[in-house]
Amino acid sequence: RNAADRLNKIHENKIFVIDSLAASSGLGLLVDSALDLKKKGKSLEEVVDFLERNKLKVHHWFFSTNLERYFKGGRISRTSFVLGSFLNIYPLLNVSKEGKLVVRKKLHGIKAVRKELLKVVLENIDDKEKYSGKIFVCHSDFLEEACFLAKVIEEKFPNLKEEIRINNIGTTIGSHSGVGTFAVFFFGTKREN
Repeated sequence: RNAADRLNKIHENKIFVIDSLAASSGLGLLVDSALDLKKKGKSLEEVVDFLERNKLKVHHWFFSTNLERYFKGGRISRTSFVLGSFLNIYPLLNVSKEGKLVVRKKLHGIKAVRKELLKVVLENIDDKEKYSGKIFVCHSDFLEEACFLAKVIEEKFPNLKEEIRINNIGTTIGSHSGVGTFAVFFFGTKREN
């Protein structure tokens, strides 16, 4: 912010600093939306206003099938790691309004976590089944699951204007969540907690 303030005093171009409160493809969804607005002729100020008004409407829902990184990163105990791995317990997480990761549920098995993921998408997405906006999914070395769930999600939302975009999670987030992570990103209700 200090650099932007200093540069804005010197140069004609305006620099805006936005805390996206997003990560991975959630940030990508915001950037992609900003680019769409710019292509439609919106001014820089209008794009910034859109981003500030809508950043908390970008949902990040994800699950991990491998708890090793959570254990190695100190986020779960050895007991939770061993039992969770043995019992196929998968955490379903999202990003709070403060931009923090929050475990919402712990589910037994891939079918249960898929079902709950689809449920929370339907509960939180704009316009419910009529949603026509963009949906991004990403994965960490979990392409088969990403393709499968993208297809299932597309079937739930027949009004999508474009196919769901599938991305890799990336090295930073991937090292945090580990192999076997799937995430979905969309515009929905304002994140309150």
